[in-house]
Amino acid sequence: LAPVEACVKDLGIQVSGRLTFAKHCSYVSSNASRKIGLIYRAFSSRDVNFMVGMFCTYVRPLLEYNTEVWSPVYLQDIDKIESIQRTFTKRKGLFNKSYLERLEFCGLESLELRRIIIDVVLVYKIIHNLVDLSFEEFFKYAPVVGTRGNSLKLYPSFARKVVTFNYFGNRVVNCWNALPEYIVTAPSLSVFKKRLAENQNCLKCFLKGRAFRNP
Repeated sequence: LAPVEACVKDLGIQVSGRLTFAKHCSYVSSNASRKIGLIYRAFSSRDVNFMVGMFCTYVRPLLEYNTEVWSPVYLQDIDKIESIQRTFTKRKGLFNKSYLERLEFCGLESLELRRIIIDVVLVYKIIHNLVDLSFEEFFKYAPVVGTRGNSLKLYPSFARKVVTFNYFGNRVVNCWNALPEYIVTAPSLSVFKKRLAENQNCLKCFLKGRAFRNP
């Protein structure tokens, strides 16, 4: 076995011997920062729509590749990933606006919220057999008690350690259970995504990062 300090790279994801992803968060953050620098050097245009398009095409995918596996759970890592987008939006000449205002101006969402959305979309795919992943390997349905929540509520697995609690199959349960009935019972994936986009407030309560506390 590799020592706990060692870091193994598998399918582009760096995981430590302790099954944590701090080094991967640092790696993708540095890679994204370099890509932003290349974009600014390669193009003279500073048009907001153009630069946001470049960011969404060439930078954001680096920060969201397989986040279902490595989505950061510690504040320092959440903030490190979010700082890439915070810094990018500041460079659009929006220094006097808050991060939330800059996101609204650029038509963007916080990266942390996008990761939560990516997680619940995968849950929908697993439940409806849209991916080759077994439902029983990740979840089990919670007993229906009362009318709160939705009819497809999930039951979290027992986890003794923080790292286990933050695995995809555990961390996404509360987010999924918070979704209203009309979203989880959407007849198709496209309808699910559309309804979720229209009602993101039910997921914003799960944001832990400190990106919105400061400009």
